[in-house]
Amino acid sequence: MENRTGVPFPPPLVPIFAIAAGAAMNLWIPRWPVGIAWMIAGGVLFAMGVLFAAWALILMRTRRTTLSPFGAASSLLTTGPYRLSRNPIYLVLLLAQAAVALSFGLAVTLALLPVSGLLLDWFVIRREEAFLRTAFPAEFEAYAARTRRWI
Repeated sequence: MENRTGVPFPPPLVPIFAIAAGAAMNLWIPRWPVGIAWMIAGGVLFAMGVLFAAWALILMRTRRTTLSPFGAASSLLTTGPYRLSRNPIYLVLLLAQAAVALSFGLAVTLALLPVSGLLLDWFVIRREEAFLRTAFPAEFEAYAARTRRWI
């Protein structure tokens, strides 16, 4: 598939690398004691993320727009989870990173959450939004004015 948005890498790599880096740093930085409460909190957060992502993906499928961050969107989604966030799937990636950090006591992974958010914003979201501004100029400006980028 042709890269129409200019996104340089698959977005899930950001939290995957952050989780891996946090886990590797546990060789030098101790984990906090993980009890059942932390595991439940992480599990609930992860489950919420999965449901939110499923909602977004189902909407993308029904509207017949691309699921790929590299492809050209055929329509601008502004309903469902896109009514709450312009980037619900990227929000879910950050929720998953936080969920893993909480469940396994990975302090560095949790501390890397803002870095992951910035990387997604700089290298993925801004490029996708530039594409959407060109493809759907008036629609996107109105949408961006009423819907936050994250939450």
